[in-house]
Amino acid sequence: MVNSPNRSMCGLILAGGRNTRMGGKLKAALPYAGTTVLERIAVTMAEHCRHIYVAVAADTPVALLRIEETEQSAGVPILVRVDQHAAIGPLGGIFTALRSEAQRADCAHTVWVSAGDMPFVSSAAAALMLAHIRNEVDAAVPHVDGRKQPLQAIYRTQALYRAVAACIDGDDHSMRKLLSQLRVAYLDDAAWEAAGIDRRFVYNVNTPRDYTRALEEEGR
Repeated sequence: MVNSPNRSMCGLILAGGRNTRMGGKLKAALPYAGTTVLERIAVTMAEHCRHIYVAVAADTPVALLRIEETEQSAGVPILVRVDQHAAIGPLGGIFTALRSEAQRADCAHTVWVSAGDMPFVSSAAAALMLAHIRNEVDAAVPHVDGRKQPLQAIYRTQALYRAVAACIDGDDHSMRKLLSQLRVAYLDDAAWEAAGIDRRFVYNVNTPRDYTRALEEEGR
């Protein structure tokens, strides 16, 4: 595979949740618009990312994620990493993937993090967030409809790695604590409206009802 010179980031898709509210179905593997939710996210990420990590739990049925097919569609390497910090939520998957990234000679300066249940991820939204990663900013995080969305955001790789490690060491695994460790630029509704970007990019599929709604939205 040949990486485009425009692919400056690495990507990280979190696909290791318990999926309890989806009745145990692996959300990232759900069929969506002729593909899967995971593949849709990965293909979009590949517009900016030189390679993409997929963080899974030890008991995740990885075969359902169709990693080889997803890699072919995305055109960049898809690297599966098994969460080494079970039962602490998203931070475990983030830490495990970024530990691998930190060991690379070509460690990416920035990382695009996405939950594995967000079918409307947006290349344009990522570009806008990336533009806000400046000298004094470690993270660009959407603040949409009054809610912060740290699992659809862009971070400085090393800053995020250090912040996650600090949260794990301090036994506080909340996203609120993580964000408090970083210099964050929050992009509010007005920023997305001004850029003409549909705010559905932060929509996540937690329940069968959410999934049905996402399928209906795709048809519009």
